Amino acid sequence: MSPKKSFILLLASLLVVLGLTASGFYFAKTQLAKRALSLSQLKADVDAIDIRVQQAQTVLVQYEDLGFIESIAQDVLPPTKVQSNFIGEIYKIGNQADVVLRSITFTTPSGRQVTDPNLTQTTPLDGVSGVFVLSANITYETNAYAKFLNFLTNLEKNRRKLQISNLTINPIKEEIVGTNNSTRIVGYQGQLEVNVYVRP
Repeated sequence: MSPKKSFILLLASLLVVLGLTASGFYFAKTQLAKRALSLSQLKADVDAIDIRVQQAQTVLVQYEDLGFIESIAQDVLPPTKVQSNFIGEIYKIGNQADVVLRSITFTTPSGRQVTDPNLTQTTPLDGVSGVFVLSANITYETNAYAKFLNFLTNLEKNRRKLQISNLTINPIKEEIVGTNNSTRIVGYQGQLEVNVYVRP
């Protein structure tokens, strides 16, 4: 083979190798660009998932905090079946204030009195769905007006949502011995009409 033909053959081979190398680089560049785009999308997805995980953790902490709020709501608006708990709470508040509770009776919407604390006598509260009203009459007696005021203050501080709709207070008088029909006040008695708010 002549040197000229060898040179042309070598030059052609070199051009083919350069062409294959250039096309290989181009192919590798496009593949790397696709991989880089795919990697960027995966990184964006991972960042979005991280944000969602952080949000979920925040919601979880808030939900755990809501557990405490839910227990408060249970105290404020207890189920209607827990009338005996209400009676126990009222008697406890009365004992703390040194007020004697003579009776607690629940009234139905028709007004007839029911003394069985296991029965439920409620009416829906107008304008508030899911809240019912349980009416109770409480008769009391105490030997000091200040103790009665303390009883009312403790009722107000109680977590259970209730409203005193009517209140009567009458002095208990005793005749002073050795005087002409003179009397003195030795205590007070009366009745509270209370609306207790409950949920079904």
